[in-house]
Amino acid sequence: MVILISCNNKAVTLLSKNNEFINNPFYFTILKNYSDDYSSIGNVLSSNPSCPLMQENIADSSFCFLRTVEYNGLTIHTFSFDVIQGGTAEYLITNNSIQLKNGLRIGSTQEEVINQLGNPYKQKDDLYIWRSSDIHNYLVFTMKNGKVVRIRWHEERSPSYNNIMVWNTKYE
Repeated sequence: MVILISCNNKAVTLLSKNNEFINNPFYFTILKNYSDDYSSIGNVLSSNPSCPLMQENIADSSFCFLRTVEYNGLTIHTFSFDVIQGGTAEYLITNNSIQLKNGLRIGSTQEEVINQLGNPYKQKDDLYIWRSSDIHNYLVFTMKNGKVVRIRWHEERSPSYNNIMVWNTKYE
């Protein structure tokens, strides 16, 4: 977590740079709506729609706009909230074929991650969590034996329907 005691230019610049990176760590544009063109990111291996609340027989079909898009080493889950498809997403990197803008990838060391991003906002078990201070996006590195084994990017949103949590985005 970054706490600014005094507001000098160096600290503000560092915080702004970290926020910018956490909000968009990829070389490609972050897509988060059901109908976006996911082939613009790369070769799509599969793209599957789903409705996690189908058994609740929901009246609002907009909650059924979920899609899982698979690439080599990257899985994207999108959730569109409404008929105009304002959505959110999570991006899961699972092999070293995907590199972040700062060079971090699966196999990077814990030391390399901390050198690039500073101390995490939170550490929980094997998760090292960074959160942007402006729009509350998360960048999470799962570590095993001191190396990154998974990277997750997502926004801080908690979509629910009739008290049923559709997608958990918090780190309690």
